[in-house]
Amino acid sequence: MPQQLAGKQIVCPKCSSRQIVPAVGPRKNGQRSTTIPSAIVASRVQARPQATRRGVSLSVVAAIGFCGLVVTSAVGVAVSRAMWRGGDARGRPLSAESATETIKRGDRAAEAAVPPTGSSEKPIAATETTPGASEPDGSVIELPPIRSLEELRTGLHSFARELAAIPADSPASENMIAMLRLREYRFLCGVPESDIVLDDGFNADADAAAEACRRLGKLTHEPENPGMPANEYARARRGAGAGNLAFGMNNLSKAVDCWMDDSDSANIAVLGHRRWCLNPPLRRVGFGRTDRWCAMWAHDNSGTAEWRRRAICFPPPGYVPIDLFRPHYAWSVTLNPRFFQKPKPGDISVNIHPRQADHGIGEPLPLEYCNVDTKGAGIDNCIIFRPRELSTAVGNQYLVTIANATTHDNEPRSIRFVVEFVDR
Repeated sequence: MPQQLAGKQIVCPKCSSRQIVPAVGPRKNGQRSTTIPSAIVASRVQARPQATRRGVSLSVVAAIGFCGLVVTSAVGVAVSRAMWRGGDARGRPLSAESATETIKRGDRAAEAAVPPTGSSEKPIAATETTPGASEPDGSVIELPPIRSLEELRTGLHSFARELAAIPADSPASENMIAMLRLREYRFLCGVPESDIVLDDGFNADADAAAEACRRLGKLTHEPENPGMPANEYARARRGAGAGNLAFGMNNLSKAVDCWMDDSDSANIAVLGHRRWCLNPPLRRVGFGRTDRWCAMWAHDNSGTAEWRRRAICFPPPGYVPIDLFRPHYAWSVTLNPRFFQKPKPGDISVNIHPRQADHGIGEPLPLEYCNVDTKGAGIDNCIIFRPRELSTAVGNQYLVTIANATTHDNEPRSIRFVVEFVDR
């Protein structure tokens, strides 16, 4: 019977499905029939479209999931790239990390530079690699901007309000204005400043030091007695030996600018006055002036001893007001001894590349001075350099790369950051 129906269409009595009866050969002795009952055939035929539909559905779901994964990955890469490149107020990328100072091998610096909530400014992200330059894996430390442009301007406006509130007829007004100027520089460079206070005793010592220098007609940290009473001379010795001295300024705020400059031929090798001004644990200060002779008590260490940044830079990474840094100033990068060994002059190399409007990087500026000082002027490990042809016009950006700094685990690292000059 099956042989007679082979190839013909029949209707299943159970499910009314139609099927073709397969042809089967004659059964041999002892062999079971391979004829498939029509109901089973029908059920398999019917199940096959369902399985096919289920397979198609699963394939569609898998395809959709895969596409979603691809789109999500692409969006993630785009967002990461946007945060990596960042931008300034005009859309040019500015060097730094997305939130914290990062060693690409995985170390994380403790400090963060997160724009304030509600800021319309884009986050500042990491530097681009210099075109054509190789970058060893895990060898670059990106220093982030100290703060966003909005935060910087907000802070500077706060200092301006404090300055306006100082009574002009106060005997201590000049000292208070000088202290505010010092705090402004420290704020710019990301070192503690809000707890800086004037100390009456330090003020008296600084006054005596300025008077002793005036009488002697020279600046000296070890003045001989020019005929002062013993107790006054003792103050002069303390003040001159524990601080910064300057001549030629008719107010103490200008003296602070002079000490932060510190780039004349007698001081550029060490930048000692600047480094004492930016010494992180400085808290109590004193100022004194006699005529054009000025003094500052600067050797205080009563403030916080914790310094968490990888380096103190002037100009600092990020945005720098043009009135706080001049083209002739030396640049300084003081490495945190907690993270770095003492740098060796023969090992350190410095490059400063101008950043261009099209995001390109120009040829490095020639350096007219480069030195390393490891003496204790505030913090050791200071790398000092001064480029020629530098312009601090508003909007100018410079990519700074310092090669061959060595960590305590003997790993050579490059340090990299971008500076952009801005107005207030």
